[in-house]
Amino acid sequence: MMSRQTVCFDLTKGTKLEEYNELQSRLRQKENLDVKANMDSFSMASEHVSVLAFMGPTSNFSKPDFEGINSFLSRGHSVLFTLAPGANIKNVNYLFEQFGLSVNDDKVVSQAYVGRRVRGKPLLHPAECLIDDGVVNRDLRKTINKFVYPRGRTLITASPAVPVLSTGSNCYPVKRPVVAVTETPQGGRLALVGSKDIFTDQYITMESNGAIVDWVIAYLTRLPECNINAMDAKTADIKEHKTVPNTGMLAVLPKIAPATLDPLPPNYVSLIHNNLKLYGGKNNLIPEVSQLYETLQVPRGIRLIPPQFEAPLSDLEPAVHPPALMEPYEPRLPLFDVDADMATEDVRLARLVSSAGDLESTVVGMGEVVGINRRLPPDQRTGKAVLHVLLTTIAQFRSFDQGQGMARAGPVNEGDVETFGDRLQVLKM
Repeated sequence: MMSRQTVCFDLTKGTKLEEYNELQSRLRQKENLDVKANMDSFSMASEHVSVLAFMGPTSNFSKPDFEGINSFLSRGHSVLFTLAPGANIKNVNYLFEQFGLSVNDDKVVSQAYVGRRVRGKPLLHPAECLIDDGVVNRDLRKTINKFVYPRGRTLITASPAVPVLSTGSNCYPVKRPVVAVTETPQGGRLALVGSKDIFTDQYITMESNGAIVDWVIAYLTRLPECNINAMDAKTADIKEHKTVPNTGMLAVLPKIAPATLDPLPPNYVSLIHNNLKLYGGKNNLIPEVSQLYETLQVPRGIRLIPPQFEAPLSDLEPAVHPPALMEPYEPRLPLFDVDADMATEDVRLARLVSSAGDLESTVVGMGEVVGINRRLPPDQRTGKAVLHVLLTTIAQFRSFDQGQGMARAGPVNEGDVETFGDRLQVLKM
């Protein structure tokens, strides 16, 4: 009984594993195979992995990646590569060229519209190629007959690589490899498939695509029943790669008619007159054409139609009553008490004594009237401070020399007095 081998799908380069559910189920049904997925680095140091599969990688491989793959092959393991439509060809060819393989930057298309249905699914797109004569190695004809090759590329093979499937004679390019295998001197095996969609759930059940998967996995796992005919490997029915012109670019370029040109006449001026007769325009027929409207009783061309604009509001009408105008506002003047503002100090002191409710406010108000508060800081204008200034001024007034204080002659105006002591002296005089 053969030992079990493991097929590992690498997911580090953008592979969508959900597109290969049928492939995984098909491999798990094999008695000697285990299937798993690798989300980490694909540098496989474990000997339990036999086949490393890259199903349509979209990200580029780095130099350490290539070194890891070469090390994996040098230990006698196998690698499966399928190519995505948007893959970087130069990047992957760096790995394949050392094994006699390379990928062309082209597309495989059908030569004619087939229009047939395969397992109930129509093949409508030109890139969905149905190949019925693409097997180039006789050992594969036992299980593979026709196969569907969707959105794939062609390959270039050189020794020691061996092509096993081609595009056949019904596709462009004609009879070019699409599946090839090779074996390294250390015993490692590499299988290269030019299309990733050939093994997806949509196409793996069409024609012999499932048999292709079985043969490729059997070759990579070294099953004894999987062989390659040595004679066909050397003389495979493969045509040389030919480059065709870019028909899309050529179609838009100007072309010259192959017919020979007429010789030029001796009098080249006649060419100008003939062109005037052929391409010239005259106005002598305009009156006749204009008269045809009346002759045929046909109305003339589009006439000017006066526009009718839709007014959102009705037209204005004169009012039957005068407009109601608003009265102007009264002037906003500040209100003030003339009697209170124009009263004398004696009257203001009398009103303050009669209206104040407590002694503190009365003393402070009297200090404001006689001008004591102006001599005090704002935070010290209390009744006690006012009385202190008042009594101090009276004491100084009593000790003042009366002879010097009364030496002033003439009347004294109240507006000339600045201190409270001067005010008391004026009152005494």
